[in-house]
Amino acid sequence: MKSIFPFLICLVVLGLSDLKGQGKLLLIGGGSEKDQSWGWSNTPYQWAIDNSENKKVAILTYDQNPSEWLPDYFNSLGAVESYNVSVPDRNSAQTDAVYNLLLDADVIFIKGGDQSIYYQEYKGTKVDEAILSVYNRVV
Repeated sequence: MKSIFPFLICLVVLGLSDLKGQGKLLLIGGGSEKDQSWGWSNTPYQWAIDNSENKKVAILTYDQNPSEWLPDYFNSLGAVESYNVSVPDRNSAQTDAVYNLLLDADVIFIKGGDQSIYYQEYKGTKVDEAILSVYNRVV
């Protein structure tokens, strides 16, 4: 039995070497980042930036005129670059410009609000493809 155990370990390690790495997910919700009285968002958002290669954050929103508060906030946590990507409808979600902006990021932050809008407007679009590409990117 002792002689077979190292053999099994080698098989498991060799078998795992074929697996592809995937990105990281940070799922949070239910509060405003602006409520800094207890700073709930600093730690998880800092983790997202620290675990990204180039420290670029794209903030995906359906708002047509998003404020610069979130990009400034991510920059204050160490992002090298942080920018809003406004995608208010399905037609916008199909553009190469939006796709490329999202692909350029290491972190895609999906802003709060009505989550059903993100699903309805982005499912099966270039936005959907970009999110999956960033997630599946091997770093």
